[in-house]
Amino acid sequence: MNKKNIIISIIFLVTRCTAQIPTQAQVPAQIKLGQIADQTKQKKPIVRKKIKRPVSHIPAPASSSVTSGTPANPVTKTPTSPDISQAPINTTNLPQEFSDDGAHAEVVTVGSSRDGKIEAWKIGNTDFALYRYDQNSVAPDAWVKQVTKDDKGTVITAFDDISTSSDGVVCAISSSGKAYMLNTSKNYWEEIPASNSHRLKFGKISVGSANNIWTIEKATNNIYQLLFNKESKIGGLKINSNEWVLKSINGLDVAAGIDGTVIAISTQNKVYQLVNNTWKEIPGLQLTNAAVGSKDLMWATFDHGTVHELWKLVPDVTTPTWQKVLGANGQPSQNIVSISVNASGTVFATDTIGTIYNNGDTGVIITSVTPEQLKQQQPGQFVQLSEGLAATKSKITSQRSDAKKAGKIAPIKPDPKLVALKKSQPQKIKVAKPNMRRGGTPVVTAQKTVVQKK
Repeated sequence: MNKKNIIISIIFLVTRCTAQIPTQAQVPAQIKLGQIADQTKQKKPIVRKKIKRPVSHIPAPASSSVTSGTPANPVTKTPTSPDISQAPINTTNLPQEFSDDGAHAEVVTVGSSRDGKIEAWKIGNTDFALYRYDQNSVAPDAWVKQVTKDDKGTVITAFDDISTSSDGVVCAISSSGKAYMLNTSKNYWEEIPASNSHRLKFGKISVGSANNIWTIEKATNNIYQLLFNKESKIGGLKINSNEWVLKSINGLDVAAGIDGTVIAISTQNKVYQLVNNTWKEIPGLQLTNAAVGSKDLMWATFDHGTVHELWKLVPDVTTPTWQKVLGANGQPSQNIVSISVNASGTVFATDTIGTIYNNGDTGVIITSVTPEQLKQQQPGQFVQLSEGLAATKSKITSQRSDAKKAGKIAPIKPDPKLVALKKSQPQKIKVAKPNMRRGGTPVVTAQKTVVQKK
């Protein structure tokens, strides 16, 4: 073999070997440094469930550009230790008949037991546990912490909402979104039985009576009513079961009374009343939180910015009207943010720092009456429930009310550190949540339901 042939053979071998080595450009994009080239043999990464931390009960501030029905942008701030010497003074302008009860709460509700005694409950604003009101306590703090167990003995540690009616029904929403009813005879909490309760998580509840229970779903703000013994066909059999029935969308609050009255507030703060199973808007009225004792006993609050107004229904034969409630100084009442009322007109309320106020602690007696007896009653003294039944103001006296009138009970002075910290946090502004539907008619009406495109 001559020199020329040897050189040609060497060049041929070198070229062939080089062609079999992939360049950087020829490496597949999905294979990166440190990865196994054979993708079929790769193991899928293990996805672990994230631990869901409790949601803070202090809402994020709403910017000035946020309008009703628009979610606020959450702002994360590191709380600083406030200067206690400069703690803001509580400027709550109360109606004259209201007095400081000397306790604090995240949520408060008032109703009546079946024997006509006051039935008031609260959720603690630091531990979110349940407390029951003792109307005969002469101690500064009349609220007794409860051991809350379900029918299996499991302790329910925290709650989001609670409501009690004027006929002895107490219901609550746990922090996990389950709806419970208190078994008063056995003193444990039973999950309200409904065929679709397993797929619903609630945030609010309102109990007008044993047959008038309403909730608001956490994720969607849909409003539900508990329908009893709905007949359904399963496996060819007819089965009666309770069911949560969708009654509206975009509900900010719902309140039910003992006589069947129901008020709903939309995420745009519009107010609707359920009339003959149809939502009728009360024009020109904007509210945030409502409380219904009966058709003639309604209270409410309206929060806009740092202003917290207190409203009350003034009953009239022709045209009932809503009016702002005046404080003791003759100016509109301020700083009340949540309120509850029973069928006798007893009101429990909380201000911006959670202080509880009330106008007495009268219970409700449900009695059998004749139509003639009802005619003899003065308006406002009774609530007609159904034919032959009426709810009247209880005559049971309260040792606590007597002691307060005599000046023997001084309200508890709240810890100034807690007051200052609460005041330094953003105000509670109730707006639409990020995952709720936006736009359109917030509450279903008989005429038309229009839902705008997102």
